[in-house]
Amino acid sequence: MEVFRYAIDRFDILTDVDDEWERFAAENGAPDLTRDSVVGRSIFSFIAGSETRQIYRELFVRARHNPAPIVIPFRCDAPAIRRDMTLEVIGNSIGDIELTGRLLSAEAREAVAALGDVARSDEIVRMCSWCKRVDIEGNWVDLEVATRELSLFASYPLPRFSHGICTRCTAEFGD
Repeated sequence: MEVFRYAIDRFDILTDVDDEWERFAAENGAPDLTRDSVVGRSIFSFIAGSETRQIYRELFVRARHNPAPIVIPFRCDAPAIRRDMTLEVIGNSIGDIELTGRLLSAEAREAVAALGDVARSDEIVRMCSWCKRVDIEGNWVDLEVATRELSLFASYPLPRFSHGICTRCTAEFGD
């Protein structure tokens, strides 16, 4: 099982990332995100979407006020890989937080262009940042189902994805 760790201080500044974190970033199309380039910067520089940043803020407040580990399941997809992971968040009394990502499974698949770096239209489709479900008129469905139902590849360019948190993940982790 792949495990990578990183830490933030009470001001949400990255204070450390381990070698596995750097390797995971490089394997996921971000080789420029090295220890030297991220340590000393706000973790929120790397979290997309205002809803997602708000959930993380709430998660960090919870971790800083309760020493019990918080474990959150999520998907971390790349165009040709579907990954199921967990994120463990542990705070301490001075406000520092250690985050541990664990890869539970990785499934190779035919590349999903919706997740790649391709030209985008002005159309916006909402995707949950944690479980990667897509919002179709208030119904959150798996990315693979949304690809079929929305005919995401019937037109070019592809829509943009706006990242948020689906109702299930909000109910489970947002309170």
